[in-house]
Amino acid sequence: MLYHLKNPFGFLETLARHTRYCLLSTRIAQVTGRGTEIAEEPMAYLLNTAEANNDPTNYWIFSEAGLRRILDRTAWDVCDYQTTGCQSGSDPTRLDRDQRAFCLLRSKLADPALAVELDGGWHHMEMGSWRWTERVFSVRLKPNPSASMLRFRFSLPEAVLKATGSILMTATVDGVRLPGCEYRSPGEQEYLQAIPRSVLKGASLSIHFELDRALGPALTDGRELGVQVIFWSIGGTALELFPISVI
Repeated sequence: MLYHLKNPFGFLETLARHTRYCLLSTRIAQVTGRGTEIAEEPMAYLLNTAEANNDPTNYWIFSEAGLRRILDRTAWDVCDYQTTGCQSGSDPTRLDRDQRAFCLLRSKLADPALAVELDGGWHHMEMGSWRWTERVFSVRLKPNPSASMLRFRFSLPEAVLKATGSILMTATVDGVRLPGCEYRSPGEQEYLQAIPRSVLKGASLSIHFELDRALGPALTDGRELGVQVIFWSIGGTALELFPISVI
């Protein structure tokens, strides 16, 4: 449906933030209707209202170079690519000159798969590694029947402490409220509390965290900011750090 969109750039960029893979098919062209070569130029041809199949919802027909350029600019890696239909002299309008591109894409923006499911109160991942939380945030994970402790590792930025003085964190696990912990110094922190065995018998574990204070929202940043959580160590390959776990 890419050529039916008025703003394919915005669509592809938004999609890249919400899904890890995409199988994309769209019409492309090697020449314009007048025969101008465009296959190797990063561009798209804008159709008039009746130029292609007499369909006014057709807008942009990309050249191959244009399709590859927009995919790169909207944060997609092309894993595989092939074309079907007219392989020589394809154009944006004629039915007998219809060429289609099929692409398997992988997003550069979507989060890698985590061992926990983020369940509200989280901001976008930054630097492919960490996230801010809001004051209240939740996760779901698979219970470990032999576990006895909830461990949550996070970072408390100095800017948050300057604004709040201290942070009290509490956690509720499947409706069971755990003791709170107060944090008065910046840097790496840990919340570690015992979990009743009775909550570890279900198919999933719902964990709800709450801070008594948070930073913002402010004029320069409309987000409510709680603590920072590092999920991935970025090196040659991404390594999950498991900051939230039952042990």
